[in-house]
Amino acid sequence: ASEALAQQLPEALKRARKAEMEVQRLKEALAESEGKMAALQAQQLRLADGLLGEIRQRDAELALLRVAAAASAVGGGYTPSGEEDATKTQEQEVVTLNEGTVDFNRSAASKQVASSSISELSTGDEVISLNGLSARNMTWEEFDTALATRPVVLTVQRERRPGGIAAKMRSLSVWTRDKAKAAA
Repeated sequence: ASEALAQQLPEALKRARKAEMEVQRLKEALAESEGKMAALQAQQLRLADGLLGEIRQRDAELALLRVAAAASAVGGGYTPSGEEDATKTQEQEVVTLNEGTVDFNRSAASKQVASSSISELSTGDEVISLNGLSARNMTWEEFDTALATRPVVLTVQRERRPGGIAAKMRSLSVWTRDKAKAAA
């Protein structure tokens, strides 16, 4: 029996070496496939991030168009409810934010800016709409969530007191026009 086994031993060793070589080849092919899968997953994540960024950009553009359409449909702007201070004029402006921080006066009924690292916003500005949606109808949680997604389009109501640069420029233009009429 041992002689029969001895004759089969060289053939069994050849098959074992072939099997080991096949196992090694399969391990290398598996490692290569895993590397390709990891590269494809990374590419898929980059594409998804890019697509989400484009969607956010398009949403911001749509919100800007909605705000412009609403402003033109209303005849140029927002009229606050209640009585206005006669010493103030109201201006509405659309601001697109890509980065920066804004803090709000959460004790006020409206969404008023308390402080901002963004030059386009000033203390006292009231956010009327955010991405085309009324900010007044949003809870603070909804507002914070919507504000966290950038870019974001804000429509802000600004209060400007007479005597500022705009009033001085109007006064200068009126004076110039009056002098031109008098000279003619």
